Amino acid sequence: MIEERRTAPPTTRALERTWWVPLAFVVLSLLLLAMLPVVVNQRVRVVRQELVDVTEPARVLLSEIQAALNTELYGIVETAHGASGHGVERYAQGLKDQLHAEEEMEPLIREMGAEAVSRFTALRTSAARWNEQVSRRWLQPDGAADSTDRSAAEREETATEVLAATERLDSLLDARAATQRDRIEALANNDVMLPLALVPLMIVSAILIFRAGRRMYFFAKDAEHGRLALARATEAKTGLMRGVTHDLKNPLGAASGYAQLLEEGVVGPLTAEQRDRIVRIRRLVLSALDTISDLGELSRADEGQLHITRTATDVGNLLPEVVADYQAAAQSAKLEMSIEGTEDHVSVQTDPKRVRQILGNLLSNAIKYTPAGGSVHVSLAPKPRARPGEWYAIEVRDTGRGIPEEHREDIFVEFYRLPDAHTIANGTGIGLAISRRLARLLGGDLTLERVSGAGSAFTLWLPRT
Repeated sequence: MIEERRTAPPTTRALERTWWVPLAFVVLSLLLLAMLPVVVNQRVRVVRQELVDVTEPARVLLSEIQAALNTELYGIVETAHGASGHGVERYAQGLKDQLHAEEEMEPLIREMGAEAVSRFTALRTSAARWNEQVSRRWLQPDGAADSTDRSAAEREETATEVLAATERLDSLLDARAATQRDRIEALANNDVMLPLALVPLMIVSAILIFRAGRRMYFFAKDAEHGRLALARATEAKTGLMRGVTHDLKNPLGAASGYAQLLEEGVVGPLTAEQRDRIVRIRRLVLSALDTISDLGELSRADEGQLHITRTATDVGNLLPEVVADYQAAAQSAKLEMSIEGTEDHVSVQTDPKRVRQILGNLLSNAIKYTPAGGSVHVSLAPKPRARPGEWYAIEVRDTGRGIPEEHREDIFVEFYRLPDAHTIANGTGIGLAISRRLARLLGGDLTLERVSGAGSAFTLWLPRT
């Protein structure tokens, strides 16, 4: 019987599915701690650059424009009170400073958006109208400047309009500078507060890792206990098999020898019925000896004592010999056995004894599980595999009932048999397990290919070198 597979408890399965959660918490926390200062500093740098390179220079230039307008106004007042030469020079200097500041301020304003551009345009329009009125009415040469009270009132009104435009733009720049400073302060606070906010996450992560580690520790202890128990059970099984095979093989071999003597009439003549009974007895004894041999091989496989002796082997000559050994059994079961692909010389470095053993198991199973009237076909050919290298494939294909998809790998497990296999033929479920182990020790493999319709196709893969 096949050993029952243990099912992990729900807690273990849940832990296996969620083992990555504490690690993800830790990695996320570390990433946030590492990236947060970088992101915050980048954003602070951008905002500070806008403040230092755009907003503050624009405010300075606006102050220069306001100062230039005041200088112009003082020049006009001096001109109106008779100091025309000095007043004109003062006005000209103020106008020069004003235009220069406006020219430098224009690209900065364009970076601030539509509202700033609109207010700056209004300022320049008012300043241009102011300068046009000044040059036309209040700075005429030869004492022709208009100095009446009405002219003074108009002058004050125009100047007030220009200064109001500068104040509106100044208020926008002040608000922008205050907003940028607030953003810088908020980002700086985030640089401090967000790492503090990550502390609970780190604590939760540490707790989860501690709990996971504690569980893993107990599971590891349980696994170690299970491993030791399995080792003891394996050792006991090996000892039992060794003892059973030794204690049974000798008496059964002796019984087979006595049965052969009876069958050959050495002891005395037998009737046909007696001879038939003796033949059946001997066949059953030989079957029991084969089972004991398989158990011995399995015991040696568990102990890692299956020995391989590689020699240059002509598989093309070996395969017909093995098939010939089972030809009589196939004819007795009313099966047709054929072989192909053995004409050429096929030399590989392998163990011919083990190859015979594997092929013997495959042919024996094919004959046992193929109904009368069917066929067993054996072929040898070079074939490519997913694994690197050059390979020879020895295929044993039968027309039996086949093996269901869900059992394709189970049949290579020790003592496993298909649910209703006992109704077709006797067996222990050891042969295929040992055959696959031997094939892999030879550097190859034993696989079950997909077959359309009924039947099975086992392939022994042997490396060419």
